[in-house]
Amino acid sequence: GGARGGGGSPAAAQGSGIRRMASGMVEMMANQNTVNAVVAKSPSKRSVAKLTATVLHQIHVEPLMGLSVTEQMVATACAGGAVKMWLRPAVWSQLMQQAAGGRPPRL
Repeated sequence: GGARGGGGSPAAAQGSGIRRMASGMVEMMANQNTVNAVVAKSPSKRSVAKLTATVLHQIHVEPLMGLSVTEQMVATACAGGAVKMWLRPAVWSQLMQQAAGGRPPRL
């Protein structure tokens, strides 16, 4: 169970940690308040700008199942269990400068 995209109704089982808010958004809370996330209805296709890809690159052989974006990197995970971390260019440059100076690289 869980919330479906496109404004579908969540599986609101008793004690599931999922509840519908008055605004129509769905709030999901994990046990012990470790994760709080608000899932909003997806916008219509007409209201979303379309971007043309400038580069195409296959990052995993299996379908992509997870994506996490931070200030330092982008992490991807595929259905086969492979996890890849993609450092941002500024972070990569900083690590290379540290290594050239004889210091161990640190994120």
